[in-house]
Amino acid sequence: MKILKLNESKYQEVYTSDSYKNSKEIIENFYIPILEKDFQNFIENNKDVINTYLFWKDKIEEIKYRINPPFTLSIIKNRNAKPSIVAKIKWKYKFKGNYKKTPYISVYIGSLEQYPKGLKDSNLFYDVPKKIQEYLNKTCPIELI
Repeated sequence: MKILKLNESKYQEVYTSDSYKNSKEIIENFYIPILEKDFQNFIENNKDVINTYLFWKDKIEEIKYRINPPFTLSIIKNRNAKPSIVAKIKWKYKFKGNYKKTPYISVYIGSLEQYPKGLKDSNLFYDVPKKIQEYLNKTCPIELI
């Protein structure tokens, strides 16, 4: 077997054996099982560290996402109630302690009486981010434990 060498920014052939079939068999029957076993042992021996890393990585990502979550506004017309404006937020994090089946959260913004110009009302620009933050803080507060 030959060691990998760099030759003018191109890698030379990794394996030099009598036939490609022998190289393939060595990889499939020797290297892959050993590497998979060692990898599983590493995971088992470092499970707590890996889980802690994943928890904090996700938590930091969620906190950054909360600063300015993307949303879409729409007008909802119910049968008995007056039309309302709702913000739809894509949410892939825990919501009320669990992950949602549908990855969206709907946040009530107000009625068309409050915003007579509908989605073109200039007050929405100021009110929507504030109402979304209030709703997220109330329904799915940041959990650091």
